[in-house]
Amino acid sequence: MEQIEQKKRLQEAAMEGNTQLLHEILAQNPLILDRLIVGCDFDETPLHAAALRGHIDFTTQLLNPNSELAKVLDSTRSSPLHLASAKGHIDIVKTVQHLLTIDKIDVNAKNINGYTALDILAQSRRGVQDWDIQNSLKQAGALKAADNQGEWLAKKRDALMVVASLLATIAFQAGVSPPGGVWQNDSPKGSLHPHRTGEAVAAYTCPESYQFYLRANTISFVASLSTILLLISGLPLKRKNFMRILTTIMCLSITSIAFSYAFSLVAVTPKTHRVSLRRTLYVAVPVWCVVMVILLLAHTIQLTLRWLKDKNWKSAVENCQIKLGVKDANSNRDVQMT
Repeated sequence: MEQIEQKKRLQEAAMEGNTQLLHEILAQNPLILDRLIVGCDFDETPLHAAALRGHIDFTTQLLNPNSELAKVLDSTRSSPLHLASAKGHIDIVKTVQHLLTIDKIDVNAKNINGYTALDILAQSRRGVQDWDIQNSLKQAGALKAADNQGEWLAKKRDALMVVASLLATIAFQAGVSPPGGVWQNDSPKGSLHPHRTGEAVAAYTCPESYQFYLRANTISFVASLSTILLLISGLPLKRKNFMRILTTIMCLSITSIAFSYAFSLVAVTPKTHRVSLRRTLYVAVPVWCVVMVILLLAHTIQLTLRWLKDKNWKSAVENCQIKLGVKDANSNRDVQMT
């Protein structure tokens, strides 16, 4: 009960900007701020309350003993930086921004509506001071949500292009230079195994493995070329879902290259060593399949948790906004955005 009472007093001190009461509470309970970081019981933290009301002295005194408070989000997933930017409190913005540069906090974090601090500032411009806040945010690397996503997509696009080009080169080289090489001359007339110059030796010595090798290598080559073609086609691939699809195609290409390598080992390994090779492949192939399944499950779980989290936030945000008294403000903001 005493801790609950202290938290209420701390919240009241934040709303009033009462630094004297803050020092009294910290003297009685030095760990109260650490408990806020571990698990917040408020719709808004004391730092959010102070930032929203422009209490710069209280904000500074609150952050001095524990700068980790700048990372904590409120019930609408807004940081203190979001609220200070929305209300035009430049001193608080600069204070929090200084801590962001020290603690490596994501200055482009999004709230429940998908807006960054720079987005909120643009929606609630009031005067010249907003330009100072904007400059302060941009100096710390702040971006709008659309620009931030565009930067992520650009990096992802470049990475996919490099990987696709590398895999296409590997698959092409493996196609024109098959394992075991090619025949250097035509077979004599009447030979039991007729062949011509340039044909793959493995196609005659290990026909079954060579067929699987060709299929896997062709899949990798086509998948890589398809990715390159989509990336350079000029199509509006500016959504994360498209990037995820291309990433999945690249995973297929990498897996096909791995199987091509396994089939090529079978083609070039002498029969006297096939038993040892089989043992190796019996371990390597299942391990690779397990890794791919883990990656698939990890991405599936991540997307599911994100969807559930967004659903839970959206179902609770109306009650939280009513308690914070910002429901009408958010409604007007959404209307302006549309």
